[in-house]
Amino acid sequence: MNTHIVVRRESKSNPSLEAEEWIFTTFERNNEIWLVLDKYSKETRATKRHGWKPVSESKYQRIFLRDSALTEREVPLPDDVMEEAKAKLISQIHVGLWNRDYKQEHDELL
Repeated sequence: MNTHIVVRRESKSNPSLEAEEWIFTTFERNNEIWLVLDKYSKETRATKRHGWKPVSESKYQRIFLRDSALTEREVPLPDDVMEEAKAKLISQIHVGLWNRDYKQEHDELL
């Protein structure tokens, strides 16, 4: 199971032109699910019409470390961001019976 969870925050000082984005990924280890930081970036754009571009000196990637300007320890990771990521993961968990809930729902999609 590999799920990506994205948490995005626009800057309070410049809301529609600056933002931060954290991307988490899940791993299963010892019958536990871990939600770990995979990527982080600060992003800017010239106007609302322009696309977002990462600020190169404020970027972290867990796998492609040579593309990172920040170390893992330098990445800001506020409690509210971690809680939102966890809540998004939990919202994707469904419990039910195979034939009644899961299979029926997926058969309708086919």
